[in-house]
Amino acid sequence: MTSNKSQQALSDALWNQVQQAITDNAWSEAEGLLWRILQLSPQAPCNIWDTLGYTLLMQGDYKTCEQVLRPWSEAPERTFWLNHKLADALRGQSQHQEAATFYQRSLLEGSTSSLTYRNLLQVLYELNPDTATKQLNHWANTVGPNQTAWQGAREAAVLVPGLELAQWLWEQKHDDGECRRRLLEEHCYTLSANKCWRILQQINKPTAWEQALSEKLHQWKLIPTQAAKNAPAADGPQQSPAVATNVH
Repeated sequence: MTSNKSQQALSDALWNQVQQAITDNAWSEAEGLLWRILQLSPQAPCNIWDTLGYTLLMQGDYKTCEQVLRPWSEAPERTFWLNHKLADALRGQSQHQEAATFYQRSLLEGSTSSLTYRNLLQVLYELNPDTATKQLNHWANTVGPNQTAWQGAREAAVLVPGLELAQWLWEQKHDDGECRRRLLEEHCYTLSANKCWRILQQINKPTAWEQALSEKLHQWKLIPTQAAKNAPAADGPQQSPAVATNVH
């Protein structure tokens, strides 16, 4: 009995050290302490293994992280974070299809983090951009608004290589300034001033960057003809709208 109490006291002390190491971003140290806890208590609860998976993930050891977390993916005591982290480990190994499955499982388990939505869209985009937009359509057709989903979607839209997600979010009015900037910069680079103006004219609360771009289009007389008739005259030489991507 005394031995068991001593082991538990040591495990508790090591756990406190783990928490401090994680606070200090000392991932290797935290990992070593966790392995020591598991040596003392091979039947340690899910949260110990979950935390070990986290420390491995933060060190980029995706394979070991997967090996540690997968046996617990259906444990009754798990939180949604466990399968989110398992999905991260699979994503780190370019196993995008299975990663998507575990991100979706994390959502079904009640994920309240925009990161889960964001990462799911990113791996779906890697598989096929159309698959990612289909996922957006599915969320749009789900009963009740989900602002966390749209926040994750906006985060994904500025990280994926293409513009499909940003375009969808703009068309469905779930965009924000960063999404619109992705679209506006593309139109500037392709010298599509009319497309820029079409977006700018529909924004209720433009960002400072969007206001500056609008002013530049007026100044350079690059707005559409009909809009120009109603716009105040602007002096200054005409320049390429691509320069507008540097406005602040």
